[in-house]
Amino acid sequence: MSTKKTITQKARNIKLLACDIDGVLTRGEIIVLSNGEEIKIWNVKDGMGYNELFKTFPRIETAWISGRRSLQNEKRAKTLKIDYLLQDCTNKKEALKKNIG
Repeated sequence: MSTKKTITQKARNIKLLACDIDGVLTRGEIIVLSNGEEIKIWNVKDGMGYNELFKTFPRIETAWISGRRSLQNEKRAKTLKIDYLLQDCTNKKEALKKNIG
């Protein structure tokens, strides 16, 4: 059996993909404008990656977890159809357990 086939079979057992936002899905930089609006720089390749993920594994759930609250997080998560967006999390592991199981 090929390695690619083995990896794909194992990946089918994954039920949830959860990741941090700042520094993972963004460059980790936040620009704060004089009116208080925050700007984050997202990589379009991550969006393409999520689209490919959903095509390959349509039943997988997704979660983003952030220690900060941001309207930009909400907009980007909605655009990419992320199932769970957890913000203001000081303990990300506990927030994940509490809100998703």
